[in-house]
Amino acid sequence: MSPTGLLAAPLPGVSHCQFSHQAGLTSLMLDVTGTLSYQVFTLGAPDRVVIDLHGVAAHLPPGAPNFAGTPVRGMRSGPTATGMRLVLDMHQPAHAQARLVHLAGGRQRLVVDLPVGKLALARQGLKQPPKQRPAVIAIDAGHGGKDPGAVGRNKHYEKTVVLGIASLLHQQLGRDPRFHPTMSRTSDFFVPLHQRVLLAHQRRADMLVSIHADAAPSRSARGASVYVLSPHGATSAMARYIAESENSSDAYAGVFDKALSNDDPMVSKVLVDMSMNATIASSLDLGRTVLGHFKQVTNLHQQRVEQAGFAVLKSPDIPSILVEHGFMSNPYDCGRLIDHRHQVELAQALHASIGDYFHKYPVHVA
Repeated sequence: MSPTGLLAAPLPGVSHCQFSHQAGLTSLMLDVTGTLSYQVFTLGAPDRVVIDLHGVAAHLPPGAPNFAGTPVRGMRSGPTATGMRLVLDMHQPAHAQARLVHLAGGRQRLVVDLPVGKLALARQGLKQPPKQRPAVIAIDAGHGGKDPGAVGRNKHYEKTVVLGIASLLHQQLGRDPRFHPTMSRTSDFFVPLHQRVLLAHQRRADMLVSIHADAAPSRSARGASVYVLSPHGATSAMARYIAESENSSDAYAGVFDKALSNDDPMVSKVLVDMSMNATIASSLDLGRTVLGHFKQVTNLHQQRVEQAGFAVLKSPDIPSILVEHGFMSNPYDCGRLIDHRHQVELAQALHASIGDYFHKYPVHVA
């Protein structure tokens, strides 16, 4: 029951579900009253077609649809967080294609064509390859303003070092037609952690790279590290220490900023969400690519991607990494981090890593 004491309006349901088989092509037709949002994709081993219906009640009309003589051998359905999922178990791989047909009375029909065999190959040949667009890269220079970050020898501040690296990366990506870079800060001012996440979403970023240079209790700690979000705790004591250090940046935010951070659903989203798990997997892939390029230009503190609860990485749908380029607390690392030539090398390694990632996973025009 809603807070006002009124029952919430029921979700629309699927009023009609039927298979048709004409000219060798099988199609599934689903009728819904109201606006329909959907996703259709295929899976293999075993072959399946998955249909996600959003904003729809998780039930089908009475009576099992007849799929005799079709490449479909079974159908299952169940509720999801946003509606209903249908799974079609196939006798053979299908090249599923979906389209909406508007019917009278405010109804919509989702038609899912299921070509198989030669028909599927022919349809694939006719289909135009999707157009690619430049990937939007959110570059987050850590700390800033009243938050200096780690402090190295001779009062060299992390906030200055990371802005230098971030600016160089922005310049390099800006000259590459594959990318459209954007920065969370372009000079020495403070941005609360939750606002960094929101800025990436407002600018429709396809990736977030947070630039840092850490510190450790021991001055002997040195080398670069890459971190992604963990929903299950830190992967090492150092990862936990670094996450706590970076998350403490919001101690510099005002009371109003803290309230926004705590109430922001984007930052406090439940981490067991399916979308978040997929995003973490993509972030790990990106992180491994960065380490592969970094070992050519600098020392590595960790040979693997580490995970911890970094607030700035808590975006459920944007691959996000936090890169610690070295230790400001280590005299050798600090000397290199403040060197312009080394900053250029680090920015070039990040540029190459981002290029490799989007070569594997290009973004397409919606």
